[in-house]
Amino acid sequence: MNGACKVLIVDDCEEDRAVYCRYLKSQNPSSEDYEIDSTESAETALALCETNAYDVVLLDYDLPELSGLEFLAWSQTQNLSSVAIIMLSAFGNESLAVQALKKGAQDYLVKQSLTPEILFHSIRSSLEQVRLKQKLQQSQERQQLISNIALRIRDSLNLSQVLDTTVLEIRKLLKCDRVLVFQSLASESQIVAESMTHTVQSASSSDSAQDCLLPHEEGEGKFLRVVDDVSDLLSSPSSALLIDWGVKSVLQAPILVDSKIGESATCWGYLVLHQGKDAVPWSLVDQEMLQELCIHLAIAIQQSELLTQTQCALLKEQELNLFKSKIVATVSHEYRTPITSILASASTLERHHDKLDSSQNRRLLNMISQQARHLRELVDDMLVVNQVELGQIQFRPFPLHLEQFFSRLIEEYDVVSQENHRMTLKIEGETEPFVGDFGLFKQIFGNLLSNAIKYSPEGGDILLLIQGDVEEVKITLRDPGIGIPSAELSHMFESFTRGSNVDTITGTGLGLSIAKACVDLHRGKIDIQSHVNEFTEVSVTFPRSC
Repeated sequence: MNGACKVLIVDDCEEDRAVYCRYLKSQNPSSEDYEIDSTESAETALALCETNAYDVVLLDYDLPELSGLEFLAWSQTQNLSSVAIIMLSAFGNESLAVQALKKGAQDYLVKQSLTPEILFHSIRSSLEQVRLKQKLQQSQERQQLISNIALRIRDSLNLSQVLDTTVLEIRKLLKCDRVLVFQSLASESQIVAESMTHTVQSASSSDSAQDCLLPHEEGEGKFLRVVDDVSDLLSSPSSALLIDWGVKSVLQAPILVDSKIGESATCWGYLVLHQGKDAVPWSLVDQEMLQELCIHLAIAIQQSELLTQTQCALLKEQELNLFKSKIVATVSHEYRTPITSILASASTLERHHDKLDSSQNRRLLNMISQQARHLRELVDDMLVVNQVELGQIQFRPFPLHLEQFFSRLIEEYDVVSQENHRMTLKIEGETEPFVGDFGLFKQIFGNLLSNAIKYSPEGGDILLLIQGDVEEVKITLRDPGIGIPSAELSHMFESFTRGSNVDTITGTGLGLSIAKACVDLHRGKIDIQSHVNEFTEVSVTFPRSC
């Protein structure tokens, strides 16, 4: 027992009351372990129990005003569950003993056989029963509270709502000034949820959030930390900040989430509790409850993250399905015209080749060759876009001589361009050395140069300008074509997107999206400026080394 045990003797027999007092003092002559009150009246006993916190009541069964059983019934209505009641009777009646125990008595003793040893044993046993009963009741109440809070925490699959509910409910449950959730990032921690009273100031940045955590030694990060005196942290960087906030006591527990099978749990973050000027030491129950709530929070976090991953996967699947549908629609539309031209030209040659002169035969063969080349380009574009969408496109950087690369590219496209197109290459500054992927560069500027030619049906000067400095290389392609409406410029890098003014000019709307994907792999930037019927200028900027 901690401190003196307060005992109330309720018996209408003065001699019996004296015996009980003598027995209690027999092993403790100074009576320091017991504070004893006694009364012969049940009514007086009721009044004393209302105003005093007794540990033990020695209760006579046969009282003048009411029986011991009636007293027990009254005690249950007054919530005296923390009092050990021992009933004493002059009769060894088994039925009476059963009734007394059912009504809430911890023990039943027969006066004729009572000895000091029996009384002491009964008191110790009864107090232990009450203690265990209270502990069980508190545990049940605590589990019920935790279950209710866990249900509210896990009621939402939105991570922000989960965290906000957690800090609010924990602050109410543990009656602390401030509750914070920190998420552990690569190099620091960030406050992601917070609930507080007006007695503690709030953090203003993630840097403050990092300092707000208790320091851990190596390997200690998975254990609950308790500090009931911030002065204990004077050697840590967090001490000044905690003192500024008026924090006197800190309780911190990790939020551990399951990793892959066979791996140990990882620390997602921390739950941190602060107490201000009226801080009381954190009890063991507080610590246990916080750890249990961390488990429920970890489950809720994993459920939320799993839902997010599932939603992202579903969205990606929907995007892929839409992409596939667009591919089918584009193939069926874009392939029809060149295939029709090829079949018509081939049929004409097959039927009338002997009636056609050499120039007519050559024109039909050129038509077949041109349309076949167009089909090949369509297939190449589809393959590249598919690789981009699936994340399978490979990046193999290698030293590139830019002047040589673009000179050959212009020669290649000069063959297929109209006679009224004049392509010029201009170089300013230092462009060598440069590192890039040859195949991806061919995709980028092949598409851009093809667009410049195709969307400048009236011909004109096409300028390809290369500008280099110490850090980057900028390549600009400018054509005098039909341009792009300003409202549509922000969407031009999306797959299957074409300007509304293209009219009958054929195309898939894939060239710019392919170019952007290839530029991104080089860690570069691509930008378009355009005015309808005046010009289109595409600028691509690359770092000197990828």
